[in-house]
Amino acid sequence: MATSQKMDRIANTTQDMIEAQRRTYEAMTDSFIAFQKRNVEFFQSGKDLASLQEDNARTARDLMGSMGTTNFMSNGTRIMELGQRNAQFFQNWLTGGVNYLRNQAEHNQKTAEAFAKSARSQQEGLRKLGEDYFGLYEEVAQSSRSYAEEGMKNAQQATRQGLQAVQETAEQADQMARQAAGNGNGNGGNGELPISDYDSLSVSEASRRLEGLSQEQLNKVRSYEKQNKNRATVVEQIDRKIKSA
Repeated sequence: MATSQKMDRIANTTQDMIEAQRRTYEAMTDSFIAFQKRNVEFFQSGKDLASLQEDNARTARDLMGSMGTTNFMSNGTRIMELGQRNAQFFQNWLTGGVNYLRNQAEHNQKTAEAFAKSARSQQEGLRKLGEDYFGLYEEVAQSSRSYAEEGMKNAQQATRQGLQAVQETAEQADQMARQAAGNGNGNGGNGELPISDYDSLSVSEASRRLEGLSQEQLNKVRSYEKQNKNRATVVEQIDRKIKSA
């Protein structure tokens, strides 16, 4: 469950980084288009200025040609109209220039802000991706360790069960061998010993049955043990009993 959530966060963070980059490209594109549009407008104003200058030159030639005539009123009117036209053009041109600079500054600021915001988003996204990838790696590693530990436990348990089965089988075979040996030597279950069915007893069982025996009985059991199975543990137990008797 946690791994799935981290994968979802990684996908969402990656999508956010792509979206931030897209907004940056859009801001750059808008700024470039606006810049080109203002260049076209500025170029058009230059053409208008050239046309106005041609009109000024033509009017000046006409006025020079009409010097000495009596048509002063008409010439004065043309001069005033041309002056007003020049003044209006330059006023518009200056206003357009100011607007051009202001708009360009605004677009530059928006583009810079978009770049800064994108850079912050990219930095934050990389930080989140690093954390999530590291957490995902830790979870995968932990799962691998858990599987390995579980497999080791199962193997150890199977080994213990196998050893226990082998030990039980060996004890059963040993008991069967002792019973067969007892039946073969005519002891009839070792009735001459103070411990009944002695040959069928394991080491721990024989040690417990030594309790309460006299020294003579212990010597008889020791002699029989030495002549048959000669189990060192049983012999040591008998010797300690004899010394303490």
